[in-house]
Amino acid sequence: MRKGRLLVSVVVLLGAGYLVAQAYSSAIFERELSRALDDLDARGDLHVQRDELERGWFVSRGEVQLTALLDDWQLSLPYIAHHGLLATRIEGELQLQLDGDEDTLFGERLPASPPRWHGEYQTLSQTFEGRLDMAPFEFSDERGDVDFAGLALRVSGEHGDLALTGSVAPWSLSVDGERLEVGPLQLDSQYRYGDDDFLQRDELQLAYLRLTQANGPEIALQALGYRGEVRLGSDELTLAGRLSLGEMTLAEQPALSGELALGVSRLNADAVRTLSRELQTALAARDSQAPLDATEAEALAMSLEPYVLATLVDSPRLTIEPLRVESPMFGVDAHVEGDLVFDGDDIDSLSLADLEVAADANPWLARLDGHFVWRDLPRFVALQLGLPLDTQDLEIRVEAGELSINGEPLPPLW
Repeated sequence: MRKGRLLVSVVVLLGAGYLVAQAYSSAIFERELSRALDDLDARGDLHVQRDELERGWFVSRGEVQLTALLDDWQLSLPYIAHHGLLATRIEGELQLQLDGDEDTLFGERLPASPPRWHGEYQTLSQTFEGRLDMAPFEFSDERGDVDFAGLALRVSGEHGDLALTGSVAPWSLSVDGERLEVGPLQLDSQYRYGDDDFLQRDELQLAYLRLTQANGPEIALQALGYRGEVRLGSDELTLAGRLSLGEMTLAEQPALSGELALGVSRLNADAVRTLSRELQTALAARDSQAPLDATEAEALAMSLEPYVLATLVDSPRLTIEPLRVESPMFGVDAHVEGDLVFDGDDIDSLSLADLEVAADANPWLARLDGHFVWRDLPRFVALQLGLPLDTQDLEIRVEAGELSINGEPLPPLW
């Protein structure tokens, strides 16, 4: 008798523990999903909502809708989550609406199945891994032909530290005897964010882009690359990017290759954070969730003017390090480097409306100072600029918005 009671007690305790674990797993998943959606909502440019929400210890369902406030698209993510003791498996599909059209992109505007996604959230480590897949499809009508070979994206990490990797398979578009072919694209991104800091790194690699024209030479780009970083620290927001082109050909003849590296620094960090908060507040106060029209966008920009100007108080700096261009077809081998500084003193005396003032009286241009050098100047460029043919370096100076080349002033180019 006692053994029977003991067995019943053990079963009850195990059952209760199992239910508690299920409830905990469900609650942790719900908490982390809510935190992730709150982070998206805090960006200020998205309206985030959840519909058809059904919460359960074993199964949860819902639909997440992301609506762009500064553009014209809406993303819908219906999902179903299966809660386990140690992990929650989640799956669903993705649907997109563009340009205020009630028709969905996949299945209505394009004869393609909606992309499917699935993932797993680990309850104890609170980490997530997920994957989005889109199947290949072909489409033809009187306007042209589309052949898309599919894509796969993977996201992993935890709250505040996410990585996104993936690939887009080759695709092509044919219209009126012309054909655009785009080779496989690889992407790798990392996002780290906290209460007051942010870091985003992106890398894109496109194998090729080829345009076959009906009445012109074939244009092909090979090995296009981009690396970029956005970092918001305690003092400043910095941006850095590098574009590279392995080779451009015209009618299969080498025409161009090169790279461009740009950096922007000394954007005031506190002002950037304040601007972000004010933008979020202004968008949240709107009566409509529709994208801003031109009038609203202009009014919003003017209302945010003091916060935009405040980001420039530390005299931002643009750096080119370097620009390299090689063209055997045109006889160019250029290496340009330098920087341009915007004077942020007494920034409140400026207005965004002054950007439209004519160049000779524009107060924004009058705050620019910079120095650029083009090494090993080609002779034909020196000839076109009226310089001696043996000129080795071309120095471009900007002083209070006024341009000079090798010490000689030039008329305004702005």
